[in-house]
Parts: sequence; C-alpha cells; structure tokens
Amino acid sequence: MRIGMVCLIILCLSCGRDRVILLPEIENAKITNVKDVSPAYLFYDEYKEDSVELNRKNLIITTNWLVNVDKRLTLKQALPSILKLQDKKRNAKMHKNENAKNYFTCNDTAIKNLGFLDFTDVFYFQGKSETEEKSNEILLYFETGN
Repeated sequence: MRIGMVCLIILCLSCGRDRVILLPEIENAKITNVKDVSPAYLFYDEYKEDSVELNRKNLIITTNWLVNVDKRLTLKQALPSILKLQDKKRNAKMHKNENAKNYFTCNDTAIKNLGFLDFTDVFYFQGKSETEEKSNEILLYFETGN
C-alpha cells in the first residue's frame, strides 16, 4: 500500500508542469496508513507572489481525502482553500460517506514515510482583529468537533 501511495503521488506530480510540493515534517505520526483515498494538492507557486494553486480534480466525495499542503505556504495563503475543501465535503448531499475523513499529509521522519494528521472534526474560523488595519495580523480560531 505504501509503495502504491508513493507511486501515485510521484505519478501525479510528474504529469503536466513540473511542480514540487514540500511536505511538512513530523516525528511519530499516530496515523501511518489510510485506505480508500483521493489526493488534493495545495501548491506553492514560486513564480507568482502570494499564489496558491489547488488541484482537486481527483477528489471523490466518498473517499478519505489526503490534503497535501506545501510547507512554504503560509496559513493565510492555505486556509481559504482548506475551508473550501471542508465545506464541499461537509455539505455533500448525494453519495455522502459519514466514515470518510480528511487528513493532512506529512513526511514522518521517524519511519521515513508518509504520516497523516486527521482534521475532519476541526472547524476553522477566520476573523479580523481590531488592530488588523494597523498591523498585518489575522486572527484564526479553531475548535474540534465532538
């Protein structure tokens, strides 16, 4: 399964334009194997300033989603795309699978393979602070569901 996942990621990255995604690194991920998956990619575009490219063409609503976020992206850049993905899955009417989850994909340095962080029950909220106009600050609130 691991070899298949790595081959799938390499195949997706080798098609079309040459794009590189640098995954965040963690040690000792609790989840190291996920079955029945669809990948989504948040690419950092080094040629455009403040640019995020979301590739979600292969997402199937009834599968577990692996969200690959380039570690060069800031939270401010990545969060709108993550919110869109979560809303799409939560508001699905047809073919909804209640057991399907959302995972961030990471490089687990302890096992030298992919690790996954479940964020299905995390709700992100963007807000503006009173001083946001003066400083370039964004408030981010999140809470976990049940």
